[in-house]
Amino acid sequence: MRFKEIIGQQEVKDHVIKTVRENRISNTQLFWGSEGTGGLALAIAYAQYLNCLAPLDDDSCGECDSCMKNAKLVHPDLHFSYPFNLPKSDPNSRSTDFLVKWREAVLGNPYLNYHTWLQKLEIENKQGNITALECRDIIKRLSLKPYEGKYKILIMWLPEFLGNEGNILLKLLEEPSSNTVIILVTQDKDRVLNTILSRTQILHINRINDVDIKNALINLHDLTEDEAQRIVFLSEGNYHKAQVLIQDVEDNNQTLFRGWLRLCFERKGGELVSYVNDLAKIGRERQKQFLNYGLSIFRECILINNGVNQIGRVEGDVLDFVQKLSQFVHEGNQQEIMEEFNKACFHIERNGNPKIVFLDLSIKMGELLKVENVSLQT
Repeated sequence: MRFKEIIGQQEVKDHVIKTVRENRISNTQLFWGSEGTGGLALAIAYAQYLNCLAPLDDDSCGECDSCMKNAKLVHPDLHFSYPFNLPKSDPNSRSTDFLVKWREAVLGNPYLNYHTWLQKLEIENKQGNITALECRDIIKRLSLKPYEGKYKILIMWLPEFLGNEGNILLKLLEEPSSNTVIILVTQDKDRVLNTILSRTQILHINRINDVDIKNALINLHDLTEDEAQRIVFLSEGNYHKAQVLIQDVEDNNQTLFRGWLRLCFERKGGELVSYVNDLAKIGRERQKQFLNYGLSIFRECILINNGVNQIGRVEGDVLDFVQKLSQFVHEGNQQEIMEEFNKACFHIERNGNPKIVFLDLSIKMGELLKVENVSLQT
């Protein structure tokens, strides 16, 4: 992960980059910011910058061997620790036993929260913990010299889940071995042991600026200005909360698109005209969003039909819908479907009459979805 991928927090980015460039790197640091402020993402980007082989003035290069490994969280000198729950089958478990799930969770969303992580572990009804055995394993891991990079780095996420067992780490935190950097990422500083706090340099991470969240929502999630502003207001600087609220918008697009497509396929004229009239009233930005959502769904259908369904960009109910719809999207109609959607987008962007645009698209989609797959007949 690079700094430029992180939403906002420019002041924090500038600060940590400056400490590296001036060779003022603290061996034990505490990144303290409330949920959704990007503490974990910043720690990962900072770790990548520390071991980058060709760092830029304001970011890691993103292209060297070290950056490529860090981007996948597989660099041999990048270590993690996090809360987990001991399974009855193995009371000697350590965080490394859950590393595959951790990588999947963080690469999927570096703004994940504690509950999301427990869901990934399938232990929502249990309490996470960082055990005494885990602490001893950390000491063992960090006793080794760096394998490839300049620094050996530990990122401990949520040290507030260290009980008195955390005292096992005090000597390590106070006097880590040379070329070792320990980054504790907390969302609740008051719950971290005082004996640990006193051994760290604390970096406070403020809530994300409203403008930065709004720009991310518009540019990364294709939301309208009004939708983005509503989510900014409700999220209160918490990007994880914003992501949850985005899902509500996406669910609405999904419901609207499925209802429309069903009427196109069934060719129910009266109901379809009524639906088109409703689409004409939702505003131009929402109309473009609706069409872009449709384009995305049909692209996924084409990918699945070409055996490229392992990308994992859709899942759950959406994946089930795409798999069923893909049976009606094939070489005989897929190009025309994409062309009709792009044409509709073109006209809506240029203030075309939405009733005419959507009615025309609806009629053509009803015809195209009925086109037989010629390849199955040969």
